[in-house]
Amino acid sequence: ERQELARNAIGVVNFKPGEKIITQGKVMEARQWYVVSSGGGRQTHTQMRADGQLQKVVLAELKRGSHFEERSLILDQPPQTDVVAGPMGMSCLTFHGEAMLFLKHRIFAVENELIP
Repeated sequence: ERQELARNAIGVVNFKPGEKIITQGKVMEARQWYVVSSGGGRQTHTQMRADGQLQKVVLAELKRGSHFEERSLILDQPPQTDVVAGPMGMSCLTFHGEAMLFLKHRIFAVENELIP
């Protein structure tokens, strides 16, 4: 799996402090998986409350080793979260979305072999 990831690595992308990286519901042109290499950010989800007001919920404080965008890749849906770089900015290793899908298929194949 590591070799497959290495083959699908695109590179490092640097985001400025406060820069919006992912927008909830917005279809991305380049389907990528992000792994935080330095800095940090915040992942949030905006939802409708019972009273009809919108509410932003913090799902994760992203730091080195955190990753995001895998869910929309696996489910083949637009992102369901916003991701914004933190006050120090954020650098991410990026991978082609196909790498995440490859890993998903490998994991499910191994799990199916283990289940009697």
